[in-house]
Order: sequence, then structure tokens, then C-alpha cells
Amino acid sequence: MMNLLSPARWGKRAAETKAPSPGKKRSKATSPSSDEPDALGRIFVAVRIRPLNARELSDEDGKQPEVAVFRAMDGNKVVETPRYQLPEGAAAPAWEADAVFGERDGNATVYESAAQPVVRAVLRGVNGTVMAYGQTSSGKTHTMSGGDGDPGVMSLALRDIFDAVRADEHARRYDVRCSYMEIYNEEIRDLLSRDPDGNRSHIKLVNGHNGLTQVLNLEERVVESSEEVNDVVAAGLKRRQVGRTAMNHVSSRSHAVLRIKVASAPLMEGDPNARPATVSTLYVVDLAGSERAAQNTSKTTKKEGAAINQSLLTLRLCVQRLAKDAEDGAENASHVPYRDSKLTRILQPALAGPGRTAIVAAMTPAAGNAQETYSTLNFVGTAKSVKMDAKVNVVNSGSGANLTSEERKVLADLRANAAAEAIRRKELEEEHERAQEELSRVGAGLAEAEARVTELTRATEDARRREEDTDRLVRELERRAEEAERARDAASEKLLEFAGSLADKKTGDEARIEELTKALEAARREYAADKRMALERRRQRMMMDEYGQLAH
Repeated sequence: MMNLLSPARWGKRAAETKAPSPGKKRSKATSPSSDEPDALGRIFVAVRIRPLNARELSDEDGKQPEVAVFRAMDGNKVVETPRYQLPEGAAAPAWEADAVFGERDGNATVYESAAQPVVRAVLRGVNGTVMAYGQTSSGKTHTMSGGDGDPGVMSLALRDIFDAVRADEHARRYDVRCSYMEIYNEEIRDLLSRDPDGNRSHIKLVNGHNGLTQVLNLEERVVESSEEVNDVVAAGLKRRQVGRTAMNHVSSRSHAVLRIKVASAPLMEGDPNARPATVSTLYVVDLAGSERAAQNTSKTTKKEGAAINQSLLTLRLCVQRLAKDAEDGAENASHVPYRDSKLTRILQPALAGPGRTAIVAAMTPAAGNAQETYSTLNFVGTAKSVKMDAKVNVVNSGSGANLTSEERKVLADLRANAAAEAIRRKELEEEHERAQEELSRVGAGLAEAEARVTELTRATEDARRREEDTDRLVRELERRAEEAERARDAASEKLLEFAGSLADKKTGDEARIEELTKALEAARREYAADKRMALERRRQRMMMDEYGQLAH
């Protein structure tokens, strides 16, 4: 990468650069994401250019408003608008990064490209760091902490962590803990400690078995949701050192580091298809901004500024040495001065690995801060050359030498909880199987009962049809009996009329009368027989009704 600090160093470009049209979408081909395999092999670097703020646009005190001279192009370049006449054939100065975000890009865009791959690696057991770097008032804290309607990298990372934990709870048990510290005037303060001095006297930096620095005695809180962590961060921010400077009304006067430890273990420890137990740490770092001594007006801010600049200078020196080692090879490795600053000691795992690191360099486009912007862009170019391996921190039953005693205890408790949960789920599965078998038996009995009901329903329908047939027959016999009765009555009337006429005539035809009387008696017997038959039919129908009730 060319370090273009003055017009004399502008050179010819192979092709002219072209400004992107407003609203142009970021090209995946020209803006590589760190969401590539863990073999990325180096630090992922991104640049974020904020809009000019109200102070820069102000014309108070007779000063001229600032002019924006830096802009994003093609999703991976920072281009400076020349303030001098360019030599013929020369192109505008440009710097490349893995991703470059303009003033229209929100925190979600920055997070998805730069930080989300690191968070995903942490969930797989790889240590990760997301760091905001830049001068005072360049937008670092906004990028990390966010604002109204635009959550920062910190909140988005926590959301993804706990979404992944909930999605994977059927197969693994997780333990998530957070701590929050600041480095102020080369002193480490616990932002979660209730101690008035931030527990400074008890915090220790020690070298672990793997040679990397560990921070001991920080207060850790077990958290189960992103809301809980946001509450923790909000409480810590109230204790963070801030002050007013010429560049910023509310300026961070310390480096803040949020540490999130994620331990996980499979429910079935011996399952060959399950990921083994892992312990990983995510560092979310909001660095204080570099500043000129002339920008500090009080003795306190001068002292704070000197401490900030010294720690950032050590950070840049460590990055330069690591980049040089990457170029020269391990056999020619030089001394990296991690111990010259508390900041670089804490960030040693983020710089030396193994792990995944993403740096978001925030910058202002103002021409008046060009020198600070050049320094930021040069740091980005150097950091991009730092090699880094990403390794999953697998903890087998016989390993764990690189863990602290607290981490070993957490992992042991997690494994015990996972084993207990596996047993509980096994018991629930067995109980479910027994319930399924009982349900199957009940279902079979129900099916048999339904078949019996169907059979009885069919018999009832048959009986009802026979009853209807019997009713029709009884009604027919009753009709015929009524007709016979009417015929008998008519014959009786005729007989009486005829008998009367015979009596009047006194013919004495007794034989004829007797014959007619017998006919009358025969008609009466026939009527009585028909009536008995109808009664017998009615009795049979009543018996059939009783049979149907017994069948039900």
C-alpha cells in the first residue's frame, strides 16, 4: 500500500478511479468479508468514514467550515480528493482495505462485514477480537456502542451470540460470562466492580501457560441474554472516564475492553458427531482516540492525552514489528514490545493469535485532520500484513492446561450440567415412548369400540327399517279392518231394512232370515280375527323395540 502524504508522492495509476454513484451497493468481489474460512491468515481491516459533524461544519469564531476530502469508493478503497493540481496522468491518492464504509453505511453494515465473522468464530471455539481505532471524535464509540435506532457492534454481537445459544440448546450447554474494564492513565480499572477505585489493587496481568497475557480478578457476571449484557455495559459506561476536549465535547479518556467468555459442551460427551467442549473469548475494544497535545487545554487532559498517545504508539509499534516478522519469516523474528503498555499486554492474544481479529478504523473526511487520517490509514495498511492463525480451543477430558482455574471450574460445571441434562432428556424420551405405547393401546381399544359402535349402529338401522315395515303392515291391516267394519255396518243396516220389510209383510220367510243372520255372524268373526292379527303384530313390534334397547 502506498503512503501518500503529499502531492510529490502521487504516482500514476494503472487505471483511472471512478467515483461510485450515490447508493451504490457494496460489491462482494471488491469487498472481501472476513467470513471466509479460519485460514484467512491475517487481521481483517476495515475503514469507516463518518459524515462531517456540526463542529466541523460550523463557521463560528471566524473559522472556515471544514471540507470533506476523503471518501469511500468501490467498497474497499479510501480516495482523497486532491487539494493541489495533479501532475498529468496522475490519479488521486487511494488506500485499500478489506472493506471501506461511507457515511451512508450504518452500524449493521459494518458489523456484518467486519465483526460478525469474528463472532461466529468465537461460537465455534476460536478466540476473537473486534477493535475500533482512530483519532478523537472519529466515530469509534458510535460504531461500538451505537445510538438511537442504530445499535452498535457490541449490541449486534451479543444478539448473535445469544441467538446461536438458543438455536443450539438442543445439542449443547453454554456458559456465557462478561467482564468490563478500562485502561486509564496506564491503570486497569474494573468497570463492574463496586469498589470505588475500580478494584485496581487486585487486578493482575499474568502470562498463561501458552505465553499469552491473562487478566485476573476481574468481576465476571453470568449472563443469559443480550439485554443483561447491555445492562452491564450501561452500568460500566457510567463509570468510564470521559472528558471535554477541543475535538469532542464528550471524549473517551480511556481504552474500554468488554470481555465475553463463551464455554460450551455437548450434551452427549461421547457422541462422535458432536463438537467437543470449547472455551473461547471475545474482546470488544473501544480505543481512546489519538490527539495532538495542542488540542488539550488542561493539565488533566494533557496527562490523559499523553498516556493515550503512548499506549497507541506502543500498539502501532507492536503491529509494525509483527508485520515485519510476517514479511521476514519466523527465523528473523524481532522483539515485540507488548510489555511497554497495559493495552498491548491485554491485546497480545488479539495481535499474536491464535484467533480472529477485525480492526475497524474510524476516520473523519475533514481536510483539517488529514495528518491524523494519514496516520490511521498507514496503521490500517500495516495491520493488514499481520499474520494470524485461527485455532479452535478444544478442551478434552485430559487437556485444559491453558485454562485458568476459574475456566476449568466453569467447564467442569458445564459438563456436569450437560450430562445431567442429557440424562433428563433420556428419561423424558423413555417416558415419551411409554406414553406413546399407552396411547397406541388406547387407540387400538378405541378403534375396536368404534367398530362395535358401527356394527350396533348398522343393526339398529336394520331394526328401524323392520319396524317401519311392521308399522306399514299394521296400518294396512287397520285400514282393512276399518273397511270391513264399515262393510259390516252397511250389511247390518241393509239386513235390518230387509228384516223390517219382511216383518211388515209377515211372509214368515224364517229360513231366509236365519241365513242372513249366519252371514252377519260370519262377518263379525272375520272382523274379530283381523283385529286379533293386528294386536299380535303390535305385540311383536314392542318386543323388537325392547331388543333394540338391550343391544344399545
